Amino acid sequence: MNSRQCKIAGIGIVAALAAGIMRASPHPAAEPGSGTPSAKSHFYWIEYKRPVKGAESVATLDAIFFVKIAPDRAEVILRRELETVVEQFAPDFDVMASAWRGNDDPVKEERIDFPDESHHLIYVKKYKQIMRWKEYMAKESETPAGAKTLEVVIDANVTPLENGMVRVKGTTNLPDGMFIWVQLRNSKTDFFNQAKVIVADGAIASEWIGENKASGKPLIAGKYELTVSMPMPDFQPDSVKKVIGKRAELMSGKFITVGNYGRELQYKRTVEVK
Repeated sequence: MNSRQCKIAGIGIVAALAAGIMRASPHPAAEPGSGTPSAKSHFYWIEYKRPVKGAESVATLDAIFFVKIAPDRAEVILRRELETVVEQFAPDFDVMASAWRGNDDPVKEERIDFPDESHHLIYVKKYKQIMRWKEYMAKESETPAGAKTLEVVIDANVTPLENGMVRVKGTTNLPDGMFIWVQLRNSKTDFFNQAKVIVADGAIASEWIGENKASGKPLIAGKYELTVSMPMPDFQPDSVKKVIGKRAELMSGKFITVGNYGRELQYKRTVEVK
């Protein structure tokens, strides 16, 4: 899907980004003599676009760089451009700003992430402030004063290897019906595979995990990194969101971090497949 074609159907800016719906595509493929920005004509190009239907609360600002540039320098330029937009246009909505490595083929463009791994900068109208995206998400996912939180508990492991496959099983206090991912990775053998799990009665029980059909990499005996993570709260059932919060702001504990989509679940341990 092209980058900046915003087609958001009421699921919100953060959910749209996570789903890959809201991603910018700077321009159509360049044609000789068309005047379309390209590496032959531009060092970089700025595009400030109005909010679109389904995302009326946010405009987009994109900087497409046709020269090699370090992430910190791209951030400096993008921030200056965003400051100019705020100063000159006084937007009555949020403005999400992104930097891209340009390509005459827009499908091949790459987003430039900033030194803190933020995907974007954003001007937030209600705070009247420009923030890095992760800074914004940390603020948005702060636990409300006096709110009851869920200190997440997880204990998971793999079953014995059987016909080249294992299952991930464990216990947790995550709410029933919650959608999580269990992942197995071995960097030495370049193996990765995952399975979707729905928490039920405090139990984690995956389907069989074996050979990665896409890569052809088999699951063999050895040590693996087992990860338990979750998609954004926007994609969880309402019953789960009531427990964990809109931005997972009601989740706490050593397995909870703040990322580009709010609070995130990151349980990791080394397991032995045998």
